[in-house]
Amino acid sequence: MASRAGTRVPRRPSLQRRYFMVTVIAALALFAILMLRLELDVLLAWVLAWTPVGLLLYVYDKFQSRHDRLRVPEINLLAVAALGGFGGAIAAMLLVRHKTRKPIFWVVNALSAAAYGILLFGRFV
Repeated sequence: MASRAGTRVPRRPSLQRRYFMVTVIAALALFAILMLRLELDVLLAWVLAWTPVGLLLYVYDKFQSRHDRLRVPEINLLAVAALGGFGGAIAAMLLVRHKTRKPIFWVVNALSAAAYGILLFGRFV
């Protein structure tokens, strides 16, 4: 984006990108609390921090869709699931029936659950 004088004007992050940044910050704050207060395994704390974030993000998007408001981009929903929020994402998909008709959501959540399950199983066995 250029101004009239030809100098480059920095772009501000979109509202959706800002929401995603807030989501990441919330998950990292939860992760820090779990690590410092409960002294959990790093990977377990990571998954436990992202799970409620995934649930809330999917439920929020369902609410937004029902009221014809600004939606959470699908890539953000998938990214949260891949980052460890698959448990909350799957729960939201089943509880509020959100994104259940799109196979990519089932695939990403199942692959994420399998990958984290294998990693966690290897750490505790």
